[in-house]
Amino acid sequence: MTARSFGDEMLVTWRGDNWEYTALGHAPGDGIRVAREILQALPGNGHPLPAASQGKLRVAQMGNALYVTAGWTYDGRTWYTLSGRGTPEAVVKMAGSMTLLAEINSSLPL
Repeated sequence: MTARSFGDEMLVTWRGDNWEYTALGHAPGDGIRVAREILQALPGNGHPLPAASQGKLRVAQMGNALYVTAGWTYDGRTWYTLSGRGTPEAVVKMAGSMTLLAEINSSLPL
């Protein structure tokens, strides 16, 4: 885990199980608080999306709102992204509820 402060902002980054996590706070110490919110949002197994081969979760506290972006891949080629204002917990739950559909065979008529 790495924590860096610059100006009034604090950035906390860490890696675990092929995932990168970034927490950015707009006031001193906010990066640590945002990092705690990320850790609390993770399921009991610690994996945001167990089937994903790798991913990134970034949360930024810029003013009053939290901006959350989750990006992940199942095969290392195609990446999926979900972002918006909300809580890390809500974004992790939404991402976890998404289902990867089998590729459609282009030779079959629709």
